Parts: sequence; C-alpha cells; structure tokens
Amino acid sequence: MDTLAGLNSKQQEAVQAISGPVLILAGPGSGKTRVITQRVAYLVKTVGVSPRRILAGDFHQQGRQRDGGAPDKLVPGSVKDLTVGTFIRFALRF
Repeated sequence: MDTLAGLNSKQQEAVQAISGPVLILAGPGSGKTRVITQRVAYLVKTVGVSPRRILAGDFHQQGRQRDGGAPDKLVPGSVKDLTVGTFIRFALRF
C-alpha cells in the first residue's frame, strides 16, 4: 500500500517529516489517526527506521483499528517491536 494514498498535502507533509517529533493537531474526523498510522508505515517502509525506535501515541484505543488499520496492516510483519498506545497507557506504564 502507498503510504501517502488518500492524504491531502498537509497530511502528506506530516507523514513525510523525518526530522524530530511531529505533533498533529486537528479537529474530530480530520484524519489524525490515519496520518499517525501512515507516518509510522512511511518511516519503517520508506525511510528504514527500526520499529524499536518509534513510539506512537493517540488519545483513543481504536487508533489501531481505524482508517485503514494498524501500522502492522500497512507494513505486515515488520512492526512487532513498535510501541503504540494511548497517552494514558504510556503514563500508566511509566
């Protein structure tokens, strides 16, 4: 799957940003989760970043199911070491 498919120019810009962290702020239903998911796939598939070096946070648990699926559906088999979860999950873990 093309990691930029179905994204507008601003979303593509966020997906392709490879220097430093990216904060995505937008209203409900605007595609934030899709951008996060496709950004992870882009970093692993296109840039060659190890999944062990990625931490992706979302406010909702359904981030793994929405908008085309979890990163592991975009890059099958290569994201088992990826850390993805809600901000609350991360806070409880640490």
